[in-house]
Amino acid sequence: MKVSGVGGSQMNSPRVFEDAWRLDGKVALVTGGTLGIGRAVAELFAHVGAAVCIVGRRAELVDSTAEALSRDGSKAIGVAGSVTDAETRESSVRRCVEELGGLDVLVNNAALAHPRTNLIDLPAEALDDVVLVNQKAPLLFAQRAWHAAMAEHGGAIVNMSSHGSLRPRPGYGWYAATKAALNALTVQLALELSPTVRVNAIAPGTIVTETLLEQTDERHRARAAERPLARLGTPMDIANAALYLASDASGFMTGQVLAIEGGSLLMS
Repeated sequence: MKVSGVGGSQMNSPRVFEDAWRLDGKVALVTGGTLGIGRAVAELFAHVGAAVCIVGRRAELVDSTAEALSRDGSKAIGVAGSVTDAETRESSVRRCVEELGGLDVLVNNAALAHPRTNLIDLPAEALDDVVLVNQKAPLLFAQRAWHAAMAEHGGAIVNMSSHGSLRPRPGYGWYAATKAALNALTVQLALELSPTVRVNAIAPGTIVTETLLEQTDERHRARAAERPLARLGTPMDIANAALYLASDASGFMTGQVLAIEGGSLLMS
């Protein structure tokens, strides 16, 4: 069977497969792009040819990260500010279009957790803050990206969810609830923005980021050893999945939540 627009020999060419994972000529916006998963995503995207704009709260980290991304010849800019701030959203999208030439990939990675506690004891003031970052900001960024560039030129949106959104775990119920809402938002946007923009999400398991390193102890390591893949995840594990969802390698995929969690969801 011949696929329209693609010859049989071309489909089997290693070059075709390699090109599908490239982001040459693309512009990517990564929120929470200075540390952990976000930085790994930004670095990998730059490595495979994308121009990258990172958004982060700490100006010094934004500047140093953008500088580091630019050292190998990649185009990179940074915007310092909170994803909950309208000016930060407007500025980052505008600068992508004006300084980098467009906006093809949006990675909604910025997130906020609450202190570990059961829902019944969660302070009321913590509720809105977590919703604003984890649920509202991704939609507002998607709206800006759509109206500024993606409605006309297409693109891909990758939302960073959590494996906690797929199975409850003690102490992080409200965080998990906002991520479950993000999953629903992902599916809804995938429907509404198709076929122009593909929208998918990643649900990471326990990932060894800078924050977790400060907290990692024998309890974490023992728990990881009991899981099917017997290790904690790394930011690059998630960045590889983000590249798949952002690139043409996943060109026939939208509205999905991809769990990258070392098999922990297989455990009872």
